[in-house]
Amino acid sequence: MIFSDSVEDIVPERLAILKAMLPPLPAEAQFVDLLSPGIPGMAAVELKPTAGASALGSWHLVGLFNWTDGLETLDTKLQLPICAPGIFEPPAQEDAEWHVFEFWSGTYSRHTASSGRLPVTGVPPRGCRLLSVRPVLQGRPQLIGSDVHVSCGLEVKSWSETMLDGRSIEIALDVGRAVRAPRVWLSLPGSSPQQPPKLSVGGSGEAAQSLFVMGDVWQVTLPPATADGGTPICRIEW
Repeated sequence: MIFSDSVEDIVPERLAILKAMLPPLPAEAQFVDLLSPGIPGMAAVELKPTAGASALGSWHLVGLFNWTDGLETLDTKLQLPICAPGIFEPPAQEDAEWHVFEFWSGTYSRHTASSGRLPVTGVPPRGCRLLSVRPVLQGRPQLIGSDVHVSCGLEVKSWSETMLDGRSIEIALDVGRAVRAPRVWLSLPGSSPQQPPKLSVGGSGEAAQSLFVMGDVWQVTLPPATADGGTPICRIEW
Protein backbone atom coordinates (compact mmCIF):
# COMPACT_ATOMS: atom_id res chain seq x y z
CA MET A 1 0.00 0.00 0.00
CA ILE A 2 1.45 3.35 -1.07
CA PHE A 3 -0.43 6.41 0.14
CA SER A 4 0.79 10.00 0.24
CA ASP A 5 -2.29 12.27 0.11
CA SER A 6 -3.30 14.48 3.00
CA VAL A 7 -6.14 12.67 4.73
CA GLU A 8 -7.89 15.92 5.67
CA ASP A 9 -8.11 16.89 1.99
CA ILE A 10 -9.74 13.68 0.74
CA VAL A 11 -13.46 13.78 -0.04
CA PRO A 12 -15.51 11.18 1.89
CA GLU A 13 -16.16 8.85 -1.05
CA ARG A 14 -12.42 8.64 -1.80
CA LEU A 15 -11.54 8.20 1.86
CA ALA A 16 -13.93 5.24 1.96
CA ILE A 17 -11.76 3.54 -0.69
CA LEU A 18 -8.67 3.90 1.48
CA LYS A 19 -10.47 2.61 4.57
CA ALA A 20 -11.70 -0.48 2.73
CA MET A 21 -8.12 -1.35 1.73
CA LEU A 22 -6.73 -1.29 5.27
CA PRO A 23 -5.21 -3.35 6.69
CA PRO A 24 -3.32 -4.48 3.56
CA LEU A 25 -3.72 -8.03 2.30
CA PRO A 26 -1.37 -10.55 3.97
CA ALA A 27 -0.18 -12.02 0.66
CA GLU A 28 0.93 -10.65 -2.69
CA ALA A 29 -1.29 -11.06 -5.72
CA GLN A 30 0.21 -12.60 -8.85
CA PHE A 31 -0.35 -11.53 -12.44
CA VAL A 32 -2.33 -14.15 -14.34
CA ASP A 33 -1.79 -13.04 -17.95
CA LEU A 34 1.96 -12.41 -18.01
CA LEU A 35 2.20 -13.03 -21.75
CA SER A 36 -0.37 -10.39 -22.70
CA PRO A 37 0.87 -7.25 -24.48
CA GLY A 38 1.25 -4.14 -22.34
CA ILE A 39 0.63 -4.05 -18.61
CA PRO A 40 -0.96 -7.30 -17.36
CA GLY A 41 -4.64 -6.66 -16.68
CA MET A 42 -5.45 -9.46 -14.24
CA ALA A 43 -4.03 -10.37 -10.83
CA ALA A 44 -5.16 -13.04 -8.37
CA VAL A 45 -4.39 -14.18 -4.85
CA GLU A 46 -5.63 -17.04 -2.69
CA LEU A 47 -6.69 -15.94 0.78
CA LYS A 48 -7.28 -17.96 3.93
CA PRO A 49 -9.57 -16.95 6.82
CA THR A 50 -8.51 -15.97 10.31
CA ALA A 51 -8.19 -18.70 12.95
CA GLY A 52 -11.61 -17.93 14.43
CA ALA A 53 -13.28 -18.27 11.03
CA SER A 54 -11.47 -21.32 9.63
CA ALA A 55 -14.78 -22.93 8.59
CA LEU A 56 -15.06 -20.35 5.81
CA GLY A 57 -12.33 -22.09 3.82
CA SER A 58 -10.05 -20.36 1.31
CA TRP A 59 -11.14 -18.22 -1.62
CA HIS A 60 -9.65 -16.26 -4.52
CA LEU A 61 -9.57 -12.50 -4.91
CA VAL A 62 -9.23 -11.44 -8.55
CA GLY A 63 -8.47 -7.94 -9.82
CA LEU A 64 -9.33 -7.04 -13.43
CA PHE A 65 -7.80 -3.73 -14.53
CA ASN A 66 -8.38 -1.37 -17.45
CA TRP A 67 -5.15 0.57 -17.93
CA THR A 68 -6.39 2.65 -20.88
CA ASP A 69 -7.27 6.33 -20.96
CA GLY A 70 -10.25 7.91 -22.66
CA LEU A 71 -13.84 6.69 -22.59
CA GLU A 72 -13.56 3.09 -23.77
CA THR A 73 -14.61 0.49 -21.20
CA LEU A 74 -13.12 -2.98 -21.04
CA ASP A 75 -15.07 -6.18 -21.58
CA THR A 76 -13.37 -9.47 -20.78
CA LYS A 77 -14.05 -13.03 -19.72
CA LEU A 78 -12.66 -14.82 -16.69
CA GLN A 79 -11.71 -18.48 -16.76
CA LEU A 80 -12.84 -20.33 -13.63
CA PRO A 81 -11.25 -21.88 -11.68
CA ILE A 82 -8.41 -19.36 -11.56
CA CYS A 83 -5.18 -20.65 -13.11
CA ALA A 84 -2.02 -18.68 -12.52
CA PRO A 85 1.59 -19.24 -11.45
CA GLY A 86 1.31 -20.61 -7.95
CA ILE A 87 -2.50 -20.70 -8.14
CA PHE A 88 -3.06 -23.90 -10.09
CA GLU A 89 -6.49 -25.46 -9.99
CA PRO A 90 -7.72 -28.76 -11.44
CA PRO A 91 -10.02 -28.56 -14.46
CA ALA A 92 -13.56 -27.67 -13.49
CA GLN A 93 -16.30 -30.28 -13.71
CA GLU A 94 -19.25 -29.28 -15.87
CA ASP A 95 -21.51 -28.91 -12.83
CA ALA A 96 -18.98 -26.90 -10.77
CA GLU A 97 -20.37 -23.60 -9.49
CA TRP A 98 -18.90 -20.46 -7.95
CA HIS A 99 -20.17 -17.55 -5.91
CA VAL A 100 -18.78 -14.37 -7.53
CA PHE A 101 -19.00 -11.06 -5.65
CA GLU A 102 -17.75 -7.73 -7.02
CA PHE A 103 -16.58 -5.61 -4.10
CA TRP A 104 -16.79 -2.04 -5.43
CA SER A 105 -20.33 -2.35 -6.80
CA GLY A 106 -21.64 -4.88 -4.26
CA THR A 107 -23.03 -7.09 -7.02
CA TYR A 108 -23.38 -10.88 -6.97
CA SER A 109 -23.57 -13.59 -9.61
CA ARG A 110 -23.47 -17.37 -9.60
CA HIS A 111 -21.41 -19.00 -12.31
CA THR A 112 -21.52 -22.56 -13.63
CA ALA A 113 -18.58 -24.19 -15.42
CA SER A 114 -20.82 -25.46 -18.21
CA SER A 115 -21.65 -21.86 -19.21
CA GLY A 116 -18.03 -21.19 -20.23
CA ARG A 117 -15.99 -18.19 -19.15
CA LEU A 118 -17.44 -15.63 -16.76
CA PRO A 119 -18.16 -12.35 -18.59
CA VAL A 120 -16.96 -9.17 -16.88
CA THR A 121 -18.14 -6.06 -18.71
CA GLY A 122 -17.84 -2.32 -18.45
CA VAL A 123 -14.54 -1.95 -16.57
CA PRO A 124 -14.00 1.84 -16.78
CA PRO A 125 -10.74 3.44 -17.97
CA ARG A 126 -8.17 3.49 -15.15
CA GLY A 127 -10.62 1.42 -13.15
CA CYS A 128 -10.96 -2.15 -11.95
CA ARG A 129 -13.31 -4.92 -10.91
CA LEU A 130 -12.42 -6.74 -7.69
CA LEU A 131 -13.98 -10.20 -7.60
CA SER A 132 -14.25 -12.56 -4.65
CA VAL A 133 -14.61 -16.09 -6.05
CA ARG A 134 -15.68 -19.05 -3.90
CA PRO A 135 -16.77 -22.56 -4.89
CA VAL A 136 -20.41 -23.22 -4.01
CA LEU A 137 -20.65 -25.64 -1.07
CA GLN A 138 -24.00 -27.35 -1.49
CA GLY A 139 -26.18 -27.31 1.63
CA ARG A 140 -23.81 -25.12 3.67
CA PRO A 141 -24.15 -21.43 4.56
CA GLN A 142 -21.36 -19.31 3.11
CA LEU A 143 -19.97 -15.82 3.33
CA ILE A 144 -19.90 -14.35 -0.16
CA GLY A 145 -18.62 -10.84 0.45
CA SER A 146 -18.95 -7.63 2.43
CA ASP A 147 -18.56 -3.88 2.02
CA VAL A 148 -16.11 -3.67 4.94
CA HIS A 149 -12.77 -4.84 3.50
CA VAL A 150 -11.51 -5.56 -0.01
CA SER A 151 -10.55 -9.12 0.96
CA CYS A 152 -14.22 -10.07 1.39
CA GLY A 153 -13.39 -12.41 4.24
CA LEU A 154 -10.39 -11.36 6.34
CA GLU A 155 -12.64 -8.96 8.27
CA VAL A 156 -14.49 -11.98 9.75
CA LYS A 157 -12.99 -12.69 13.18
CA SER A 158 -15.37 -15.54 14.05
CA TRP A 159 -17.76 -17.79 12.12
CA SER A 160 -19.68 -20.90 13.12
CA GLU A 161 -22.65 -22.66 11.58
CA THR A 162 -25.40 -25.08 12.59
CA MET A 163 -27.39 -27.04 10.02
CA LEU A 164 -28.46 -30.27 11.79
CA ASP A 165 -30.99 -29.14 14.41
CA GLY A 166 -31.58 -25.74 12.87
CA ARG A 167 -30.35 -23.27 10.33
CA SER A 168 -28.16 -20.64 11.88
CA ILE A 169 -24.75 -19.00 11.76
CA GLU A 170 -22.84 -16.87 14.23
CA ILE A 171 -20.59 -14.18 12.82
CA ALA A 172 -18.48 -11.28 14.12
CA LEU A 173 -16.37 -8.78 12.17
CA ASP A 174 -13.31 -6.71 13.06
CA VAL A 175 -11.01 -4.54 10.93
CA GLY A 176 -9.67 -2.26 13.64
CA ARG A 177 -11.90 0.69 12.73
CA ALA A 178 -15.44 1.83 13.36
CA VAL A 179 -18.03 0.84 10.74
CA ARG A 180 -21.50 2.30 11.22
CA ALA A 181 -23.51 -0.25 9.24
CA PRO A 182 -21.37 -3.20 8.04
CA ARG A 183 -23.07 -5.26 5.35
CA VAL A 184 -22.37 -8.88 4.49
CA TRP A 185 -23.62 -11.00 1.62
CA LEU A 186 -24.54 -14.54 2.70
CA SER A 187 -25.67 -17.73 1.03
CA LEU A 188 -28.27 -19.30 3.35
CA PRO A 189 -29.44 -22.65 1.89
CA GLY A 190 -33.16 -23.22 2.40
CA SER A 191 -33.96 -19.56 2.98
CA SER A 192 -36.74 -17.80 1.09
CA PRO A 193 -38.25 -14.30 0.76
CA GLN A 194 -41.27 -15.60 2.70
CA GLN A 195 -39.05 -16.30 5.72
CA PRO A 196 -36.29 -13.68 5.79
CA PRO A 197 -33.29 -14.12 8.11
CA LYS A 198 -33.65 -13.21 11.78
CA LEU A 199 -30.83 -11.48 13.61
CA SER A 200 -30.15 -11.78 17.33
CA VAL A 201 -27.46 -9.97 19.30
CA GLY A 202 -26.93 -10.62 22.99
CA GLY A 203 -30.05 -12.77 23.24
CA SER A 204 -32.47 -10.26 21.70
CA GLY A 205 -34.10 -11.45 18.49
CA GLU A 206 -35.36 -9.16 15.76
CA ALA A 207 -35.88 -9.15 12.03
CA ALA A 208 -32.51 -8.53 10.39
CA GLN A 209 -32.17 -5.57 8.09
CA SER A 210 -31.82 -7.82 5.08
CA LEU A 211 -32.25 -7.54 1.36
CA PHE A 212 -33.04 -10.54 -0.85
CA VAL A 213 -30.53 -10.76 -3.70
CA MET A 214 -31.29 -13.98 -5.61
CA GLY A 215 -31.59 -17.71 -5.01
CA ASP A 216 -30.56 -18.22 -1.38
CA VAL A 217 -28.36 -15.11 -1.22
CA TRP A 218 -29.06 -12.20 1.14
CA GLN A 219 -27.47 -8.88 1.98
CA VAL A 220 -27.60 -8.49 5.78
CA THR A 221 -26.72 -5.38 7.77
CA LEU A 222 -24.96 -6.13 11.07
CA PRO A 223 -24.76 -3.92 14.18
CA PRO A 224 -22.12 -1.15 14.19
CA ALA A 225 -18.49 -2.19 14.60
CA THR A 226 -16.25 -0.32 17.02
CA ALA A 227 -12.59 0.49 16.42
CA ASP A 228 -11.42 -1.54 19.39
CA GLY A 229 -13.69 -4.58 19.27
CA GLY A 230 -15.49 -4.92 15.97
CA THR A 231 -19.07 -6.14 15.98
CA PRO A 232 -20.64 -8.27 18.71
CA ILE A 233 -21.28 -11.91 17.86
CA CYS A 234 -24.41 -11.94 15.71
CA ARG A 235 -26.65 -14.97 15.33
CA ILE A 236 -28.55 -15.23 12.05
CA GLU A 237 -31.34 -17.81 11.74
CA TRP A 238 -33.59 -18.70 8.81
